[in-house]
Amino acid sequence: MLERELELDWLRQALKDASRGRGRVVLITGEAGIGKTRLASEFLASAAKSARTLWGACDDLDTPRVLGPIRDIARQVGGDLETLLGTSSQKAEIFGAAAEALDMRTSPTVAVIEDGHWADAATVDVLKYLGRRIRQLRLVLVITYRDEELVVGHPLRSALGDLPPDGVLRLPLSSLSEAAVEAMAGSVNRSGTEVF
Repeated sequence: MLERELELDWLRQALKDASRGRGRVVLITGEAGIGKTRLASEFLASAAKSARTLWGACDDLDTPRVLGPIRDIARQVGGDLETLLGTSSQKAEIFGAAAEALDMRTSPTVAVIEDGHWADAATVDVLKYLGRRIRQLRLVLVITYRDEELVVGHPLRSALGDLPPDGVLRLPLSSLSEAAVEAMAGSVNRSGTEVF
């Protein structure tokens, strides 16, 4: 990881806050290929020592996978959430089960929702529900998305706008410097000028 130390420090601080019962929604944003997934993966790896780590992904499908990332997470945690997703269409039950499954009292949880710009409406509803309660949960909810995809009227953009500001940490990623690109290219015996 090059030139992402500050973002990692912010993520680690969010985890410390969550361990004290003050959760946070962390929005990692930037253009395609800028390193959102890499940053989230690096954070998950370091967080695994002190927190339960979970990962769910939204997909760019012609037929959306309803609650896709929540189902990914449910398979990892099991319990009521997994059962309800298989049997219930009642949103209120699913919302409550998601909050309960992600809010462990013994240690914090880090849950990454990858590619939020592709989230279906039901997933956006769950994220909004969790986000509005995040400061009472032992949870760091990381959502990655391409900011250029969240145009006016996008459901996720609207939902994120409704979250309490003190519960949200925004981490917009900028491009790496030429020196960083040279270093990365050099590690695989390439020239940075081939990348530019």
